[in-house]
Amino acid sequence: MKKFLKPLAFMLIGVVGIGCSSDDNSNGDNDKTKELIVLESMNVEEYEYDEQGVATVDWKENHVYSYDENGRLITVQAEVDDFYDDIIDKQYVLLALTYDDAGFLKKLKSVDSEGNVDIRDYVLTYDVNNMLVSYEESVENERVFYKYNDKKQVVEFKQLLEGDNDYIESYSYNEAGQLAKAENDDIGTNHYSYDTKNNPYLNMVINLSMERVGDFLEDPFVFKPINNVVKVVSFNKYMGSTENLILEHEYNTDGFPVKTSYYQEGNKSQIETKVSFVYKKVKVAK
Repeated sequence: MKKFLKPLAFMLIGVVGIGCSSDDNSNGDNDKTKELIVLESMNVEEYEYDEQGVATVDWKENHVYSYDENGRLITVQAEVDDFYDDIIDKQYVLLALTYDDAGFLKKLKSVDSEGNVDIRDYVLTYDVNNMLVSYEESVENERVFYKYNDKKQVVEFKQLLEGDNDYIESYSYNEAGQLAKAENDDIGTNHYSYDTKNNPYLNMVINLSMERVGDFLEDPFVFKPINNVVKVVSFNKYMGSTENLILEHEYNTDGFPVKTSYYQEGNKSQIETKVSFVYKKVKVAK
């Protein structure tokens, strides 16, 4: 279980957003429904290069997404391959999402579908304004709380730990309302820059794009995805060093990425991760 199983269950919190869409005219009911562009599948491959520049696949994962009649994400099927020399550690994960009558995500559970072992099991709590304020995760016994500003943006993530050493991240935003800075007093800071194109998760309850670029940032699901990160400047307090993560995107005619490559600046010839996306349209009520 390298780096996918826990983050996948961590990211899938929220409700379907309203973003890039097209009206449905086929049945004469375009006043009642619209089409949203969502992900059908995603594939990730991590490459390591030897001294001769020959690439070897170190990690693969594939996600397949399914939706209900309301266009809400209900399952993610994931196949993960971790390569150790000539050995492939293969895992299959099924993640299921449950909504309440108002359409808010209330429960989320991920299971190792081959061994039928629970990986993560969440119960979410909202306030009177339908803002996610906390969750409890029973497998690893986690409790997390959120604080918001007057613009309904999360400004603090707090995970309760034993003793007095609770883990806290604080966040600030740019003028477009996107995450600009994430900070932990002990670990360091991340600064984010964006393009002007559509994020793959724009119309979904999932935002794995932040998981892909976060260093210490492990809880990006509360950040509404709009555009795509193109650079992350990370300062590590332990090391006293700064690293730049570069993300390069190729887009389709709808302005969504179909391919993304990311690597540490100056280190592309050693390790590179490539992501590919396939989209489809789902109908939802206006």
